[in-house]
Amino acid sequence: MDSVTGRCSHAAAGAGVDSNSQGTSVLASDEKIMSDRIDGSARASRSFGKECTVVIDVKDVKKINASHCIRCVEELTGDMPVYAVVPKGANLYEVTLPNKEVAYTILSGIDIGSDHFDCTLLYSDTIIVFILHLPAYITDAEISMKLREYGVELLSPIQRSYYPGTRVAIGTRYVRCKFPQHVKSMPYSLWSAILQSIA
Repeated sequence: MDSVTGRCSHAAAGAGVDSNSQGTSVLASDEKIMSDRIDGSARASRSFGKECTVVIDVKDVKKINASHCIRCVEELTGDMPVYAVVPKGANLYEVTLPNKEVAYTILSGIDIGSDHFDCTLLYSDTIIVFILHLPAYITDAEISMKLREYGVELLSPIQRSYYPGTRVAIGTRYVRCKFPQHVKSMPYSLWSAILQSIA
């Protein structure tokens, strides 16, 4: 990898292709490449989690094969192992890594040759919640306390939104949080009940 740009040096064109003595091309098997990387004991100790999986849009899986992704991702993550690379449709790979922290390191995207490819998390159990039309005098501590009473885990400080170019608050607060496992979202009626209890 280029130490200045962070770009992987693996070119897509012709990669993974060998020539035999008759002059014909033989495409190296991605499955064999992956299976040769780890022994049986390492396979047994691995845990595959959707929260550790990143989706890479390579535009065309016929041009960018799995071995390209493996080499580039492992260079970007400091040679942390790639657990799985699964093609999804004509343009996507799902790449599973050892943990969420490693997955986060490639969310800015990867570069193979001269091409940049976007990466996104397959699954996230966190969400940014926007609370609209909230009276300015209600404190962040009051909001935090009420959210925690409903089992919501706050993962960031509560922030205020402002009118563009000013420090005048709009009345919207937002926070990154994690809902209880059985809750996917909080209906407006629940927000209203929370606000009424602290207004």
